[in-house]
Amino acid sequence: MWQELFPTPPVSKSIPTGTRLLVRDAVPTDAIRLCRGRVAAGQFEEGELRHRLVAVEGPCWLDIGSVLFEKPCAADWVAETPVEVEFVAGDALRQWLAAQPATVRNLMRDSSELQRQQTESTLTMMVKDADARCAQWLLRRAETSTRGAMAVPLKEPKRAMAAQLGVAPATLSRILRRLREMGLISESGSVVKLVDPTGLRAIAAKHHSIGDVRGMGAMVACELFKNFFPIQSL
Repeated sequence: MWQELFPTPPVSKSIPTGTRLLVRDAVPTDAIRLCRGRVAAGQFEEGELRHRLVAVEGPCWLDIGSVLFEKPCAADWVAETPVEVEFVAGDALRQWLAAQPATVRNLMRDSSELQRQQTESTLTMMVKDADARCAQWLLRRAETSTRGAMAVPLKEPKRAMAAQLGVAPATLSRILRRLREMGLISESGSVVKLVDPTGLRAIAAKHHSIGDVRGMGAMVACELFKNFFPIQSL
């Protein structure tokens, strides 16, 4: 058992939904192992996770590199469901790391720093202009009728759409409301009609280098565009 590696046993806790377990730009004192439940990473604003980067389910460790190398967390980590977690003292974890071969320590340090940089860069891009990414998402999925009208049939729940855009469902609702108030879209049931595609393209152009932001587990991918065409190689 991994718990036997440390002199002090981990502390188990039950955490309610909505609790922020790790705080962006703060150095955590304890490592957190998620045993059960789902936790999402992103940017926490005004009491909610506005920009959702990725979600993970236990068992797994949450940003353990920030504890091992005493670095600020690159994202906020918030419980999306009730969760069961174990807290391990950061000092005990660093003592364990110090006893490992240099190759292991270097590998873990380099991997942790790379993941931190990727998280910071991706989250920064996501936060910059969620409205632009939503406009681009709608334009890319729009179907054109024989009369030239453009509309997006929502074949998935809006929660799934929000996850694809990397924002909280409440944030997506606010974005769609703004687009409606601007006269750019209208909604009818599960269909979003693009009333003013030209206006949407103007908004999408504010951040046209970023297409989809997709996440699965600890992996995150950004689809990059140049002049509205996908970049095939970097």
